Amino acid sequence: MSDDGGLAPVDPGDTDEFAPNHSIDLGVPAERDSAPLAPAARSSSLSSELTAAVAARLGHVGAVPLLCMAIASLIVMLAAARAHADGAAAALADYAFAVGLVQLALAVLLLVGHRVRPATLASTPVAHPRCGPISVLQLCAAFVLVWWTAGTFVLTFAGPFVHSGAGFFAAWTGLFASWRLLADASAASPFAQKLVSSGRSGAARGLLHLCAVVLVIASRPPAFRGDAAGILGVVVAVAQFVANLVMNVAQERCIGPPRRAASLLLLAGWLAAALVLTLFGPFVESGNGFFACWVGVAAAVAFAWEERRG
Repeated sequence: MSDDGGLAPVDPGDTDEFAPNHSIDLGVPAERDSAPLAPAARSSSLSSELTAAVAARLGHVGAVPLLCMAIASLIVMLAAARAHADGAAAALADYAFAVGLVQLALAVLLLVGHRVRPATLASTPVAHPRCGPISVLQLCAAFVLVWWTAGTFVLTFAGPFVHSGAGFFAAWTGLFASWRLLADASAASPFAQKLVSSGRSGAARGLLHLCAVVLVIASRPPAFRGDAAGILGVVVAVAQFVANLVMNVAQERCIGPPRRAASLLLLAGWLAAALVLTLFGPFVESGNGFFACWVGVAAAVAFAWEERRG
C-alpha cells in the first residue's frame, strides 16, 4: 500500500519472492541432444567403459592386458598339468607349465609395480633412434611378448595343445594380450605412431601376415602332402608376404585402384585356401592351420573393405 491508501507499484526486481520454489513437471520429455547410439557404438562404448573401470581398479590402463595374461597363464598351467596326467610328452607338458608359471610371475610383478612403483616402470634407461626413449615397462613387455610367442608356437604346433581346447585358446590369448601390453607401453614412440597412422587397414595387414606365418608353419611335413591342396596354402602365404613387402616399400606408389585390386586378389586367394584346406585337408580338424585359414579370410575381408572405403 502507498501512503495515500493506493496500491504501490510493484518493482519487477521484487517478483522473485513470489516465484514458486519448485518447477512444474508438465510431463513432456526433454529433447535429447543426440540420436540413440547404434548397437556397434553402444558395444564399443560399453567395452571402453569396462576397460576404464578395470584399469582404474588396478591402477593403470596397462594392467588390463596383464590381468588377461595372468588368467591365460593360470589356464595354461592347469591344462599342462592335465596333459601330463593324461600321458602327453613329459618334456612338452613340463615346458607348457614353465611357460605359464613364468608368465604368471611376470604378470603379478608388473601388476604390483603399477600399484606401488609406477615411476620406476615409466623410467627410460634406454633410447633408440627409431623407437625413441624406451621405458622399463617396454623392456618387460618386449620380453613377455618374445616369451609368449615362443611358448605359443611350440605348445600349439608341437604339443601338448595342438588341437583347440582350453590350453590352445589360453596360449593364443596370452600372446595377443602380451602384444597389447607392448602396444600400450609404446603408444608414444615414433614407430607406434607410424603404425597407428596406418589405421585399420594396417592392423588387418598385420593380422594377415601373422596368419600367413602360421599357415606356412602348419603346412610343414607331415601336413604338407605335395599335391595341389598342400601347395595352395604355401602359395597364398607367400603371396601375402610379397604383397605386404610391396605395400611397405612402395607405399606412395601402391595406392588407389592397384591397392584395391591387390586386396581383392588376396581375399580370393585366402577364401580359396580356406575352403580347400579345411574341407579336403590337411586342416580338417581345428588347430593352427584351420584357424589361420579362416582368420585370414576375416582379415582379408576387413582389409578389402578398408581399402574400398579409401
